[in-house]
Amino acid sequence: MSINNKVLLVDATVVIDNEREVKVKVMNRLGYGDSMIVHCQSNYHDLPSVVIEDGREMEWIITGSNLLGVPLFHCEMQPKTSTIWYSFDAYDPQRDGGRCRTECRWMIPNNGALYGYDQRFSRWVRGSSKALLGCLYGCMLSEWHTVHAWPSSMLDRVACLHAWPRSILGMLGRAAFGRVACSACLDM
Repeated sequence: MSINNKVLLVDATVVIDNEREVKVKVMNRLGYGDSMIVHCQSNYHDLPSVVIEDGREMEWIITGSNLLGVPLFHCEMQPKTSTIWYSFDAYDPQRDGGRCRTECRWMIPNNGALYGYDQRFSRWVRGSSKALLGCLYGCMLSEWHTVHAWPSSMLDRVACLHAWPRSILGMLGRAAFGRVACSACLDM
């Protein structure tokens, strides 16, 4: 009598959609004791406006999933000494997925630029003059006044920092203006 022992090996893969977190920091480096007001939001969360004193920073954690991604977060910033509101995307999954995988840091110094920290290369990045000119041209075509640009390194996309009169923000509503106004610059 022979006994056949058969072993069945089963390889099962279970996909668990883990939560993903990205810490976002906006740093005030305006100098001269100048504070700034910052308001940030996504389609899902609206953070309260915060006054950031010179040399201080604001931070929050954006949560998303590995499967669905982390949502776009958009910010408006106004130096206390100005009547102009500036606008930028603090986290854009298409632009920032590799650049700031776990932490997105933004620095606003007194030269009016917007610097983003690139975790891959451990450095602060500011737009080149070529990217700045291209962004200025693209945004002027869409009738928005662009003041500075920040290109994400290794990508052909540019994020623009716009100057917006408060009346335009009121007409468009906070949720509408972020993607629409920068579309000319982001698609360059």
